[in-house]
Amino acid sequence: MKTAGMLGGTDWQLTALYCQGMNEMVRQRLGDRHSAKMLIHTPDAVELASLQEKGHWREIGRLLEEASGQLVAAGAGFLMICSNSLHIVAEQLSAAVSVPFLHIGEAIGQRLHQDGIRRAGMLGTAFAPEQAFLRQSLADSFDIDLLLPDTGASLAIHNLISRGETDLTPEAADKLSVIFNAFRDHGAKAILLGGRRIGRLVRQSTCPLPMYDTVSLHIEAAVRLALA
Repeated sequence: MKTAGMLGGTDWQLTALYCQGMNEMVRQRLGDRHSAKMLIHTPDAVELASLQEKGHWREIGRLLEEASGQLVAAGAGFLMICSNSLHIVAEQLSAAVSVPFLHIGEAIGQRLHQDGIRRAGMLGTAFAPEQAFLRQSLADSFDIDLLLPDTGASLAIHNLISRGETDLTPEAADKLSVIFNAFRDHGAKAILLGGRRIGRLVRQSTCPLPMYDTVSLHIEAAVRLALA
Protein backbone atom coordinates (compact mmCIF):
# COMPACT_ATOMS: atom_id res chain seq x y z
CA MET A 1 0.00 0.00 0.00
CA LYS A 2 1.32 3.45 -0.95
CA THR A 3 1.40 6.17 1.69
CA ALA A 4 -0.78 9.18 0.92
CA GLY A 5 0.79 12.57 1.54
CA MET A 6 -2.15 14.77 2.49
CA LEU A 7 -2.00 18.57 2.48
CA GLY A 8 -4.65 20.01 4.76
CA GLY A 9 -6.67 22.94 3.51
CA THR A 10 -8.44 25.87 5.13
CA ASP A 11 -10.83 23.60 7.05
CA TRP A 12 -9.37 21.04 9.48
CA GLN A 13 -12.74 19.29 9.66
CA LEU A 14 -12.53 18.62 5.93
CA THR A 15 -9.05 17.16 6.38
CA ALA A 16 -10.47 14.91 9.10
CA LEU A 17 -13.22 13.85 6.70
CA TYR A 18 -10.60 12.82 4.16
CA CYS A 19 -8.79 10.76 6.80
CA GLN A 20 -11.98 9.07 7.95
CA GLY A 21 -13.16 8.37 4.41
CA MET A 22 -9.87 6.82 3.31
CA ASN A 23 -9.63 4.63 6.38
CA GLU A 24 -13.20 3.40 6.00
CA MET A 25 -12.72 2.58 2.33
CA VAL A 26 -9.44 0.74 2.91
CA ARG A 27 -11.12 -1.28 5.66
CA GLN A 28 -13.97 -2.16 3.32
CA ARG A 29 -11.61 -3.33 0.61
CA LEU A 30 -8.96 -5.13 2.66
CA GLY A 31 -10.73 -6.16 5.86
CA ASP A 32 -11.65 -4.83 9.29
CA ARG A 33 -8.13 -4.68 10.71
CA HIS A 34 -6.69 -2.61 7.84
CA SER A 35 -6.31 1.16 7.70
CA ALA A 36 -4.92 3.69 5.22
CA LYS A 37 -1.26 4.69 5.34
CA MET A 38 -1.05 8.46 5.37
CA LEU A 39 1.09 11.43 6.29
CA ILE A 40 -0.62 14.77 6.96
CA HIS A 41 0.68 18.33 6.90
CA THR A 42 -1.83 20.98 7.89
CA PRO A 43 -0.85 24.68 7.65
CA ASP A 44 -2.56 27.22 9.87
CA ALA A 45 -6.06 27.63 8.43
CA VAL A 46 -6.23 31.33 9.32
CA GLU A 47 -2.99 32.05 7.46
CA LEU A 48 -4.20 30.18 4.38
CA ALA A 49 -7.64 31.83 4.44
CA SER A 50 -6.08 35.29 4.69
CA LEU A 51 -3.85 34.67 1.69
CA GLN A 52 -6.78 33.17 -0.21
CA GLU A 53 -9.02 36.17 0.38
CA LYS A 54 -6.25 38.48 -0.88
CA GLY A 55 -5.67 36.36 -3.97
CA HIS A 56 -2.05 35.62 -2.99
CA TRP A 57 -2.00 32.23 -4.71
CA ARG A 58 1.72 32.21 -5.47
CA GLU A 59 2.48 32.52 -1.76
CA ILE A 60 0.01 29.75 -1.00
CA GLY A 61 1.81 27.64 -3.59
CA ARG A 62 5.14 28.25 -1.88
CA LEU A 63 3.72 27.21 1.50
CA LEU A 64 2.32 24.00 0.04
CA GLU A 65 5.54 23.28 -1.87
CA GLU A 66 7.47 23.40 1.40
CA ALA A 67 4.92 21.15 3.10
CA SER A 68 4.98 18.73 0.15
CA GLY A 69 8.75 18.42 0.34
CA GLN A 70 8.48 17.42 3.98
CA LEU A 71 5.83 14.80 3.19
CA VAL A 72 7.88 13.29 0.36
CA ALA A 73 10.97 13.20 2.57
CA ALA A 74 8.93 11.39 5.21
CA GLY A 75 7.91 8.69 2.71
CA ALA A 76 4.74 9.84 0.92
CA GLY A 77 4.16 7.82 -2.26
CA PHE A 78 1.79 10.37 -3.75
CA LEU A 79 0.35 13.76 -2.81
CA MET A 80 -3.14 15.21 -2.63
CA ILE A 81 -4.71 18.46 -1.40
CA CYS A 82 -7.67 18.12 0.95
CA SER A 83 -9.44 21.12 -0.56
CA ASN A 84 -11.19 22.12 -3.76
CA SER A 85 -10.09 25.74 -3.95
CA LEU A 86 -6.41 25.15 -3.16
CA HIS A 87 -6.11 23.15 -6.38
CA ILE A 88 -5.63 26.51 -8.04
CA VAL A 89 -1.92 25.99 -7.23
CA ALA A 90 -1.92 22.31 -8.27
CA GLU A 91 0.15 22.87 -11.41
CA GLN A 92 2.78 24.79 -9.47
CA LEU A 93 2.83 22.09 -6.81
CA SER A 94 2.91 19.14 -9.19
CA ALA A 95 5.92 20.56 -11.00
CA ALA A 96 7.83 20.90 -7.74
CA VAL A 97 7.54 17.34 -6.39
CA SER A 98 9.03 13.99 -7.42
CA VAL A 99 5.99 11.79 -6.67
CA PRO A 100 2.58 11.62 -8.40
CA PHE A 101 0.08 14.34 -7.57
CA LEU A 102 -3.59 13.31 -7.46
CA HIS A 103 -5.56 16.25 -8.84
CA ILE A 104 -9.19 16.44 -7.77
CA GLY A 105 -10.08 17.14 -11.39
CA GLU A 106 -8.69 13.75 -12.36
CA ALA A 107 -10.84 12.04 -9.74
CA ILE A 108 -13.97 13.90 -10.85
CA GLY A 109 -13.27 13.39 -14.54
CA GLN A 110 -12.74 9.66 -14.22
CA ARG A 111 -16.12 9.17 -12.55
CA LEU A 112 -18.11 11.46 -14.84
CA HIS A 113 -16.52 9.89 -17.91
CA GLN A 114 -17.36 6.44 -16.55
CA ASP A 115 -20.99 7.50 -16.08
CA GLY A 116 -21.21 9.04 -19.55
CA ILE A 117 -21.65 12.63 -18.34
CA ARG A 118 -20.20 15.29 -20.65
CA ARG A 119 -21.61 18.44 -19.04
CA ALA A 120 -22.06 19.22 -15.34
CA GLY A 121 -22.77 22.21 -13.12
CA MET A 122 -20.73 22.95 -10.00
CA LEU A 123 -21.64 24.53 -6.68
CA GLY A 124 -19.06 25.71 -4.17
CA THR A 125 -17.46 28.73 -2.54
CA ALA A 126 -16.74 31.82 -4.56
CA PHE A 127 -13.03 30.99 -4.56
CA ALA A 128 -13.27 27.66 -6.35
CA PRO A 129 -15.84 28.17 -9.14
CA GLU A 130 -14.53 31.60 -10.17
CA GLN A 131 -11.16 30.08 -11.06
CA ALA A 132 -10.53 28.20 -14.29
CA PHE A 133 -8.36 25.42 -12.85
CA LEU A 134 -11.01 22.71 -12.58
CA ARG A 135 -12.90 23.65 -15.73
CA GLN A 136 -9.68 23.50 -17.76
CA SER A 137 -8.62 20.19 -16.22
CA LEU A 138 -11.93 18.51 -17.04
CA ALA A 139 -12.03 19.94 -20.56
CA ASP A 140 -8.45 19.03 -21.45
CA SER A 141 -8.30 15.54 -19.95
CA PHE A 142 -11.88 14.28 -20.27
CA ASP A 143 -13.69 16.57 -22.76
CA ILE A 144 -16.18 17.47 -20.03
CA ASP A 145 -17.83 20.90 -19.99
CA LEU A 146 -18.13 22.39 -16.49
CA LEU A 147 -20.84 25.00 -15.96
CA LEU A 148 -20.51 27.55 -13.15
CA PRO A 149 -23.17 29.78 -11.58
CA ASP A 150 -23.24 33.42 -12.64
CA THR A 151 -21.55 35.92 -10.34
CA GLY A 152 -24.67 36.76 -8.36
CA ALA A 153 -25.58 33.12 -7.73
CA SER A 154 -21.98 32.27 -6.87
CA LEU A 155 -21.82 35.01 -4.24
CA ALA A 156 -25.19 33.95 -2.81
CA ILE A 157 -23.89 30.40 -2.33
CA HIS A 158 -20.65 31.67 -0.84
CA ASN A 159 -22.57 33.80 1.66
CA LEU A 160 -24.70 30.83 2.70
CA ILE A 161 -21.59 28.76 3.35
CA SER A 162 -19.70 31.58 5.09
CA ARG A 163 -22.56 32.11 7.55
CA GLY A 164 -22.17 28.49 8.59
CA GLU A 165 -25.84 27.64 8.03
CA THR A 166 -26.63 23.95 8.44
CA ASP A 167 -30.40 24.04 7.79
CA LEU A 168 -31.82 25.02 4.44
CA THR A 169 -34.06 28.08 4.74
CA PRO A 170 -36.90 28.71 2.26
CA GLU A 171 -34.90 31.63 0.84
CA ALA A 172 -31.81 29.44 0.30
CA ALA A 173 -33.93 26.68 -1.22
CA ASP A 174 -35.37 29.15 -3.73
CA LYS A 175 -31.87 30.34 -4.70
CA LEU A 176 -30.66 26.79 -5.20
CA SER A 177 -33.73 25.91 -7.25
CA VAL A 178 -33.01 28.80 -9.64
CA ILE A 179 -29.39 27.62 -10.02
CA PHE A 180 -30.41 23.99 -10.59
CA ASN A 181 -32.90 24.97 -13.29
CA ALA A 182 -30.36 27.21 -15.00
CA PHE A 183 -27.84 24.35 -15.10
CA ARG A 184 -30.44 21.98 -16.49
CA ASP A 185 -31.57 24.51 -19.11
CA HIS A 186 -27.95 24.78 -20.29
CA GLY A 187 -27.64 21.02 -20.76
CA ALA A 188 -26.05 19.91 -17.48
CA LYS A 189 -26.61 16.23 -16.67
CA ALA A 190 -25.26 16.33 -13.11
CA ILE A 191 -24.38 18.66 -10.23
CA LEU A 192 -20.95 18.66 -8.57
CA LEU A 193 -20.92 19.57 -4.87
CA GLY A 194 -17.69 21.50 -4.39
CA GLY A 195 -17.48 21.49 -0.61
CA ARG A 196 -18.61 19.84 2.61
CA ARG A 197 -20.91 22.67 3.71
CA ILE A 198 -22.63 23.23 0.40
CA GLY A 199 -23.17 19.47 0.17
CA ARG A 200 -24.95 19.47 3.52
CA LEU A 201 -27.33 22.22 2.35
CA VAL A 202 -27.94 20.92 -1.16
CA ARG A 203 -28.88 17.44 0.09
CA GLN A 204 -31.79 19.04 1.94
CA SER A 205 -33.09 20.52 -1.31
CA THR A 206 -34.92 19.04 -4.27
CA CYS A 207 -32.37 18.70 -7.07
CA PRO A 208 -33.57 17.58 -10.51
CA LEU A 209 -30.15 16.20 -11.48
CA PRO A 210 -27.80 13.51 -10.09
CA MET A 211 -25.38 14.88 -7.49
CA TYR A 212 -21.70 14.02 -7.11
CA ASP A 213 -19.71 14.91 -4.00
CA THR A 214 -16.24 15.98 -5.19
CA VAL A 215 -14.58 15.11 -1.87
CA SER A 216 -15.95 11.56 -1.99
CA LEU A 217 -14.70 11.15 -5.56
CA HIS A 218 -11.26 12.42 -4.53
CA ILE A 219 -11.12 9.98 -1.62
CA GLU A 220 -12.15 7.05 -3.83
CA ALA A 221 -9.43 7.92 -6.36
CA ALA A 222 -6.83 8.20 -3.59
CA VAL A 223 -7.67 4.74 -2.26
CA ARG A 224 -7.46 3.27 -5.75
CA LEU A 225 -4.04 4.84 -6.20
CA ALA A 226 -2.84 3.73 -2.78
CA LEU A 227 -3.87 0.11 -3.41
CA ALA A 228 -2.79 -0.10 -7.06
